[in-house]
Amino acid sequence: MDQTKNTSARFDKGLKLDIEKIGLEISDQLSKLTEMSDNFYHYTSAQGIQGIIENRVMWATDIRFLNDLSEFDNGMVIIIDRMLKHKNPIIAELSKLLKTYYSQTMDSATPYVTSFCIEKDLLSQWRAYANNASGYCMEFDFSKTKFKVAGQDVDSWVKGKPIIYDDEEKKTIVDNSLDELEQLLIKYKVDETYLIEQGSIGTLAGYVSASMFMLACHFKDKSFKEEKEWRVCFILNQSQAEQIREFRISDGGFIPYIPVSFNQKENENEEQIPIPLVSVCLPPSSGINAEKGLRLLLNDYTLNNVLVNKSNIPLKNKASLHW
Repeated sequence: MDQTKNTSARFDKGLKLDIEKIGLEISDQLSKLTEMSDNFYHYTSAQGIQGIIENRVMWATDIRFLNDLSEFDNGMVIIIDRMLKHKNPIIAELSKLLKTYYSQTMDSATPYVTSFCIEKDLLSQWRAYANNASGYCMEFDFSKTKFKVAGQDVDSWVKGKPIIYDDEEKKTIVDNSLDELEQLLIKYKVDETYLIEQGSIGTLAGYVSASMFMLACHFKDKSFKEEKEWRVCFILNQSQAEQIREFRISDGGFIPYIPVSFNQKENENEEQIPIPLVSVCLPPSSGINAEKGLRLLLNDYTLNNVLVNKSNIPLKNKASLHW
């Protein structure tokens, strides 16, 4: 009996670590689909840019509360379908568990995301995320910076990864990942008989779901393709979320988010570093007062070197006209 327990322990630990590596390989697959960049744009309201500058944090929002009604479900539907059709019977069986339980497990393993765009001065972004084109577009350089969740050891892809909109690309990425998983099952001699004897199918499903959740965070409906979005994604367990989760109000509802701070890659222990802000673009139709007020704000927080420029979009916007 003791030997069985030791075998099971080795299975649990070794397979878990190797499945986590699949998550890293998924990250590499996403990166290869488009040209990598260290500079990203974040469209936000005046309150948003003020909060980021004053508090040196950004918000990562619970993925269930974003503007895409099919958010996360879009990815999980494809993932579960590809698992169900996989030739390996164990992977097919895991798909049934994920389909049954993934919505319930979202409280115990919740993805939080911070979103960016790879294009500056994009009209659709101004309208959707910058307070109907009366906000600001912030440019960040993340070549020497990563995000840190305060006081938490949180799984994340701390370098932004692109959102995948094309359904065929999604299927290819999922299939490649499942083939990697099958090789691990062969390596650890995990078959249906073993799982029945050890009662480990639930444990295995837990290992796999973490990587699949991270992948689903980067799948989005093709109708959002124009947004050209990149994301930083964090997975928090229930205890972690309850310790640091905060709420903002939007349209009468409560939106959960976590604050994430900037941290230098070469110095894990440094608490605060200068915001890696390169430039700020003023909204369409903004005037002298908007630029003057922004420069004063930047100056007071020692961000004098940040470039300030104006949108080239000739959009007449009553909210920001001439101010």
